[in-house]
Amino acid sequence: MFEKANEIKALLEQKEKALQGCIRTILTRYVHGVLIVDESRTILFANPAAEGIFDSGEKGLQGRPFEYPIASGVTKELNVRSREGKTVAVEMWMVEIEWDGKPAFFISLHDITERKLAEEALAISEIRYRRLFETAKDGILILDADTGQITDINPFLVEMLGYTTEELLEKRLWEIGSFKDIAASRAAFSELQQKEYLRYEDLPLETRDGQRIDVEFVSNVYTVDRKKMIQCNIRDITARKRAEKEIEILNATLALRAYELETVNQELEAFSYTVSHDLRTPLTNINGYCQLAQELCSANLDERCRGYLREIYDGTLRMNKLIDTLLNFALLTRSDLHRETIDLSEMARAVAAELKMRETERSVTFTIAEGLTVNGDPKLLRVVLENLLGNAWKYTGKREDAVIEFGVTEVDAKPAYFVRDNGSGFDMVYSDRLFTPFQRLPGTSEYSGHGIGLATVQRIVQRHGGRVWAEGEEGKGATFYFSLA
Repeated sequence: MFEKANEIKALLEQKEKALQGCIRTILTRYVHGVLIVDESRTILFANPAAEGIFDSGEKGLQGRPFEYPIASGVTKELNVRSREGKTVAVEMWMVEIEWDGKPAFFISLHDITERKLAEEALAISEIRYRRLFETAKDGILILDADTGQITDINPFLVEMLGYTTEELLEKRLWEIGSFKDIAASRAAFSELQQKEYLRYEDLPLETRDGQRIDVEFVSNVYTVDRKKMIQCNIRDITARKRAEKEIEILNATLALRAYELETVNQELEAFSYTVSHDLRTPLTNINGYCQLAQELCSANLDERCRGYLREIYDGTLRMNKLIDTLLNFALLTRSDLHRETIDLSEMARAVAAELKMRETERSVTFTIAEGLTVNGDPKLLRVVLENLLGNAWKYTGKREDAVIEFGVTEVDAKPAYFVRDNGSGFDMVYSDRLFTPFQRLPGTSEYSGHGIGLATVQRIVQRHGGRVWAEGEEGKGATFYFSLA
């Protein structure tokens, strides 16, 4: 009897050892960490996953103290420190068991570090989205894709429509007064449910106070926690449409003005040539009769009458010259610009040489800066230099030590070319009259000219996208500047 009992006991012990070995094998292969800790908090068993969490090294965890709180039947999250000082987020669950015939605790350790990092990233993302949602300068609606009810609305749209947040939440689009066409709103919502994207380039809405606004409406469907939602972005384009309309009106007005100006220019051009022809014919006749009178009647005329004839003859020559000047001035607005790289320094030297050839008896010092190149029309810029250097030559005529300088400086971070002289100068009070056609300043009547040269310079410079201006002082010379684009 006792022998049979001993055999059964031995068999049970053998089975128990086999079962414990099987349990150890299962726990060893378990993907999550497992610890067996006795009542004195000493670790009796640790599987490889637990060793990895605590980074125990070659010595392992067995026999070491378990330093964290023990509470049977409770799941908690805690941060544990590995041997290398790394922080590992762990979800820990424990239960009381018997191990090797003694009371102990079974502790399951689940490494949730990656999950916690993902949750933190998601939380940060949600905060950023919320900030964008709250501060966006477009209206944003969030709808339930099944019912069409508004679940969220940002402050900008509340302000845009004039309703309160409470008046809009849980309403459907077609229940809001802003969307007047209920049938169209329902149809649009059904289309959005099917296509999951909808866009209106120009949609009329009405604010709570009855004001019409035009909006760009874009909506799309997305999924959050297995639930479909709709985000609607609403941009107020009322001001833009008003501006576009104003631009259309301005463009139409400008086109009409351009047509009118073109017509006027053509009429002026035709008038200029007509006047030129009609003026030249009587002038030619007067000129011819003056010459005949001098040839046929000179012996019968006294010196005073012959002087009158000479004055009439010289007047016709001046009138012809003035007509040519007027026609050339008018042509400046009609001719096309032919831009190329120009050496202004070389051009200025050529103009200076011509001036010296005309009056060889004069002694004038020219100072011309080297290497001044621009992009412009060579014929027109030659006219600019001829007028500016010619004026400097003319108004230094009474000086024995005449000096004329051509150079460049910087004005408003751009090159400004200048012609400077030490001639008679001018009073800055009259500077606004310098570039007006046929305007001559006080004290300049003794100098030859028609008062058209500086107006010609201004027109050419403006056609090059630049500007021209002058500085001067009576008796101390003048400086004329021009810039080009």
